[in-house]
Amino acid sequence: VIMTGNHDALNHRKAKSVGIEDIWLKSINDIFKTPKWDWKPRYHRHVTTHLGSKIIFAHGDCGKGGQHAAMKNAKEHFCSYVQGHLHSQAGIDWFANEGNIVFGMSVGCGMDWETLAMSYGRPFTQKPIVSCGVIADKVPIIEIMPFSKYT
Repeated sequence: VIMTGNHDALNHRKAKSVGIEDIWLKSINDIFKTPKWDWKPRYHRHVTTHLGSKIIFAHGDCGKGGQHAAMKNAKEHFCSYVQGHLHSQAGIDWFANEGNIVFGMSVGCGMDWETLAMSYGRPFTQKPIVSCGVIADKVPIIEIMPFSKYT
């Protein structure tokens, strides 16, 4: 399952703004050559259960934003919440009450901030954190990808 994000939907958004209907455009599966992947529409929240615990996955450009947005969304839905979109945030926060414990995981970004596609962010001091999130046996893990420009 792939969550469609704002960058993934850019071609379709630009086409729509000039009156071109989606029927004339390639699907995301065709563009990325991913015929077996299940691309969810933009703003979709994918709900799953992992070892008895509910987890919501979202691109992140809907719901709560700002610092610790994934945790804010986890508290809003009171279940674990995984999101991207906020490029300069990567990490895991935990919250518990007397009956449950949940996490909010921000997975950062999947691209190099020096590429043309990310050039809009060059003037800003905050830069994307390239990372990957995994959930194994109810345990969320974030792996930050090292780049020489950060060291």
